[in-house]
Amino acid sequence: MNGNAIFNDQGLAANDLRVEGDSQGNLFFVDASLDNIGIATASPTSFRLEVAGNIGPSVTNGYDLGSATRKWDTIFARTINADTLTLGLGDGGVAFGDANGDLATDSNRFKYDNVNNFLGIGTNAPSAGLDIGGVTTGHALTGNTDVLIAGSVEIDTNLFVDSNTAIAGATAITGATGLASTLAVNGNTALEAAVAITGPTGLASTLAVNGNTTLESAVAITGPTGLAATLMVNGATILESTLNIIGNTTMNGSLSVNGNTIFNDQGLAANDVRIEGDTQGNLFFVDASLDNIGIAASNPANFRLQVAGG
Repeated sequence: MNGNAIFNDQGLAANDLRVEGDSQGNLFFVDASLDNIGIATASPTSFRLEVAGNIGPSVTNGYDLGSATRKWDTIFARTINADTLTLGLGDGGVAFGDANGDLATDSNRFKYDNVNNFLGIGTNAPSAGLDIGGVTTGHALTGNTDVLIAGSVEIDTNLFVDSNTAIAGATAITGATGLASTLAVNGNTALEAAVAITGPTGLASTLAVNGNTTLESAVAITGPTGLAATLMVNGATILESTLNIIGNTTMNGSLSVNGNTIFNDQGLAANDVRIEGDTQGNLFFVDASLDNIGIAASNPANFRLQVAGG
């Protein structure tokens, strides 16, 4: 046939066209009533071109599906296997699912710096590994393993710090806390549970501890201090202001107090004061119930100052 060939020139719905293969009875099928074409199917009811089998190009990397000016509107697929997936995202845009479940980006508030490996949340100019809020810091936090947080942080379970810790404002910790290195706090500090600090400690303002406290190294506290339970210090201790300790206190190193020190501030009869010597268990003894003092005597019942020795 060297001229044009028209099938179903009358345009009748019953005039289908079918081309058979060796074992496929509907290798090519035109359904005139549906105006659809089927490949290896006799019922192309869903699409203009419906294929029962795989579709592929004759050569690798030789042809396109659509173009930059003629794009498919929506592609439905269970799995997409592509060497390169171009989504049209902006530079540094991090994809997330929006309220409609669509893939979206917002590089002004969610930005990835692929040169420095920084991720910014709430900022389009992250300056550390994780930058939340775009905070400005005077510390050396510029690496991709550093974290900057502009707002408050709440930690409801344990906090483990393996290096130095610097806190510039008021700090409240309500759970068990272990710090293996230096702790420096420039604001008020409230510790609501047991605290173990094994490195040097400097507190420039109030320290209030409502649980047992163990300080394993040198301690310098320059503000008022209130401890509601046991305080154990295994290193030199310097207290620069008023000290009020309501619970038991054990100090295995030097204690230097540059502020007022009051023993038995509550005026209770049971709150005696005792200082031991090398072999003398009551080298200096204050009997609060008797309002008397004993030197090498634990029962100064007779005099305001009772001395056992010459």
